[in-house]
Amino acid sequence: LSRRVYHIQFLNLETGELLNDKLENTTGGGAWANDNKTFFYTTKNKVSLLSEKIYRHTLGEDHANNELVYHEKDPSFYIGVGKSKSEEYIIIFTGSTLTSDYHILKADNPNGDFVQLTPREEGLEYSIDHYEDKFYVVTNLDAKNFRLMETP
Repeated sequence: LSRRVYHIQFLNLETGELLNDKLENTTGGGAWANDNKTFFYTTKNKVSLLSEKIYRHTLGEDHANNELVYHEKDPSFYIGVGKSKSEEYIIIFTGSTLTSDYHILKADNPNGDFVQLTPREEGLEYSIDHYEDKFYVVTNLDAKNFRLMETP
């Protein structure tokens, strides 16, 4: 019986060497910063199996030193981390049935702090991505069937 709990390991594609870095109890995915050594990943609550924490890992460092960058305390929300299509931002997504919000970090600044891009407001849904110099946002803010917005 699968609980969809994954371990992440890293392989040096040039040498074929399996690195010592091992991340346990993850959702299986994550996002690389542009320095190619910082990796953001999501862990699960061991009882509920909900994704609830996002960590920053630097290759070669002990996983015990990984920094917690986001902790979702509301069990009705699920979370994830990915990279924008432009590859300029690391994006944290949080969402429940009718509410979502996003936090962003420049992928060139992997040790920086995430900034909330969209407010978390009951009943407001967002979907975002970044292209060239703008974020494109699909939202139900003031729109019955959603609308497309843009912001620098």
